[in-house]
Amino acid sequence: MQAKTYTINIDPLKKAFAKLKQFAQHLNTEQEKAGAIQAFEYTYELSWKTMKRFLHERGREANSPRVVFRFAALEGFIQDPELFWIVEK
Repeated sequence: MQAKTYTINIDPLKKAFAKLKQFAQHLNTEQEKAGAIQAFEYTYELSWKTMKRFLHERGREANSPRVVFRFAALEGFIQDPELFWIVEK
């Protein structure tokens, strides 16, 4: 049995994560901290939307980050969504 090939481009997510790591290394000023927070928010948003696309390709529909992360854990994309991914407001 051959594995399914996906056509989803994850390059934007890779770039966002690299930028987040770069920002996280420089947290000396309030401006640098604000930049790191913004980079985190962007990467988080892009993460769940990318996972949503993969889930869609597997026939699962989810429209909120919470549902996407739970389905992503069931599919084996991520581990422990409650601990690492779901942000309580």
